[in-house]
Amino acid sequence: MTTIAAFYWKPEKNKCSISYMLLDDQLNVIEKPKHIELNTNKKTTSSLSECLKKFLRMVKQKDQSKNILVEYKTVMENSPKANPREDSVYINSELDKLIKREGYKGHRLRSMLKNKDQELRLFKKSLRKLKKLTSKDEAYVWKLWNIALHANKASWQKAIENLWKKHEGIKRMTKQNKTEFNEFIRQVKKT
Repeated sequence: MTTIAAFYWKPEKNKCSISYMLLDDQLNVIEKPKHIELNTNKKTTSSLSECLKKFLRMVKQKDQSKNILVEYKTVMENSPKANPREDSVYINSELDKLIKREGYKGHRLRSMLKNKDQELRLFKKSLRKLKKLTSKDEAYVWKLWNIALHANKASWQKAIENLWKKHEGIKRMTKQNKTEFNEFIRQVKKT
């Protein structure tokens, strides 16, 4: 059994935030999504490192097997024209180093669904229909699902299909299952 740890780092002007959740290999939530804000005025590389170590200790407590996959996305800058922030570059290298030291597998997501994308709207509606997201959930929750499922503009539907199969307990898709999934997507697109 593999435990999936989804991790998201987002820097902002005066603060940074870390969000995470844990899933089992059936994509059931083990640790509910959490969001931690760090004050960047008091931030040092040692406090960032300690925060990452705390995250990985929590992961280790939930799964002793070391069969852990850390899926993560780090936002490198505040705006498209800005240079990468030093703390973001540090987070990437420190997280990579800690993942290797613990013997976990790690994968950094390069791109996510964006707010202007129609696919994001459909991805969120699909998550709500599968009861993985509520309308009251904050943005970081869908971002964590986005990271855990590797959803992007081209692959969001395949990511939702994978989640739907796990939700329905399907190991291998039959014609009937494919028809049911297509109906699920049709309903998502219709509403």
